[in-house]
Amino acid sequence: MLPSTAPETASDPRPRKVRHTRAASTYVFLVAGALVTVALVVFIVQNLGDSPTVRFFGWSYQLPVGINMLIAALAGALVMGLASAVRILQLRKAYKKA
Repeated sequence: MLPSTAPETASDPRPRKVRHTRAASTYVFLVAGALVTVALVVFIVQNLGDSPTVRFFGWSYQLPVGINMLIAALAGALVMGLASAVRILQLRKAYKKA
């Protein structure tokens, strides 16, 4: 059952406070992620013409700037996801010991 914002009694004019939930946090981060994704897509589309040569550990390739930025963003998200997964596993292990 969802928390109500209605006053408890007719004599109490203050509404009850709704608790902050994980679903609310998830929604906020999803909206923020969508905005970042839109900005990244706009950047990619605007920079499709430029194709500089990228050199990385002996590899050399030519891709548009926007695609290079997309690859960098995906690599960053992958590193963040791996670090988060390790932390979750640590917390689960600590919880089971307790």
